Amino acid sequence: MDGVPVRAVVDDDGRLVELVLSRELLAQQPWAVSLAIVAAVNEAQDAVRVRHERLADPATLAAAVGEANLEADRRLAEFGTLVSDLMRRQRGAR
Repeated sequence: MDGVPVRAVVDDDGRLVELVLSRELLAQQPWAVSLAIVAAVNEAQDAVRVRHERLADPATLAAAVGEANLEADRRLAEFGTLVSDLMRRQRGAR
């Protein structure tokens, strides 16, 4: 486990989906195991919470929407050019 006694993984809702304990940790007293598990789960849940807060930040959201709009405009322009080229070729083939 790369020196980490506990690895906790939570989903986007903060629910625990994976918990891995090292053999070294399991050899310790039950209270120590419990503390390590709680700390690892809290850390994983905090990381999800921070991700959600960043996504909910109005400035971050506005920037992401702006980038998506620019990309959509670029792709639509490329598609329009492609359609025009195809129509021109079709007219020339007649």
